Amino acid sequence: MIHPGQRRLARVQVVNWGTLHGHHDLAVARKGFLITGNSGSGKSTHRCHLGGSGPG
Repeated sequence: MIHPGQRRLARVQVVNWGTLHGHHDLAVARKGFLITGNSGSGKSTHRCHLGGSGPG
């Protein structure tokens, strides 16, 4: 549920960003999504640019 004054991320579009090459259009489900990967693969970097609070 979205309350008045709140916003919800619905889509992320990137072009040649980080380890992603070309155009990528990622729909974000209403319940969110999970980014997984090996240590050092860039999960924290992507989270920071997608609106996360920082490394971790």
